[in-house]
Amino acid sequence: TTGDRLLRTSPNAFFDCSSVEELKAYINEVDPGQIWEETQDLYKHWARLSEKVGDSETELEQKRIEVKELEKKVKEKDAELKEQEKLIQQLRSIVASLEGQIKEYQSLPASEEYEAPENQEF
Repeated sequence: TTGDRLLRTSPNAFFDCSSVEELKAYINEVDPGQIWEETQDLYKHWARLSEKVGDSETELEQKRIEVKELEKKVKEKDAELKEQEKLIQQLRSIVASLEGQIKEYQSLPASEEYEAPENQEF
């Protein structure tokens, strides 16, 4: 029927009626009980979705906090790595200095004694 067609095709079917006959057919097909049930179902569905959104927002906030904590840890590790890189460079410098001293010592004639440089820091 015309009323069925209007009910299926548009939620605003009442306003889509182009003639009095269509409007009467629409009104005759409307089941207030069904509309009430569908409305209640929609409200229940909306409540569930709202709850899920709230849960998602809470979870998102927790994830943001976790990300900030991880970023802080990354910065700390980065600072540690930079400090370790400095220490490695210092050790390389010491090793190079020692290697130079060893070569110098090895190049001395056997009768000469090696004198270590004063104020050598390690």
